[in-house]
Amino acid sequence: MIKTDMTIQDYHSDKTIISSTGLKTAKRSTKDFINYVLTDGERKAHFDFGNAFELALMSDEEFQNECAVFVKPDLSKNMNGKENKEAMQALIDTGKYVITQEDKMLIDSMVNSCKADPTIKKLITNVQYQQSLFWTDEETGLKCKTRPDIC
Repeated sequence: MIKTDMTIQDYHSDKTIISSTGLKTAKRSTKDFINYVLTDGERKAHFDFGNAFELALMSDEEFQNECAVFVKPDLSKNMNGKENKEAMQALIDTGKYVITQEDKMLIDSMVNSCKADPTIKKLITNVQYQQSLFWTDEETGLKCKTRPDIC
């Protein structure tokens, strides 16, 4: 089954269906797998960056809707400053992917580079992305899922 309207958050929140991450975690140890199933994954800036880049490359409209660019309100302080921490948390609380201004400039450069390359441009034209795929493994009976970047 293919679901095109499922958000990535919904995809990751359903741990009753096994993904490659779940299988890799189970392979490490049962304890790690149980922890993986029972907890929400930790938010990681590099995942936000990667997801923001994918959206910027594939759909400017979705990038605008799903990403937020963090601007330090107090430039005299590092990220440990109270005002900067609160501003960052407020953006995270929106559920959007949060990137820095520097990340945004890098993503813009990467997108421009990809779109200028004829091979890459051909590979990302008329493709499907952000699709969740589900099936039941015939041998084990496990319900499985995957979400490839593009199809």
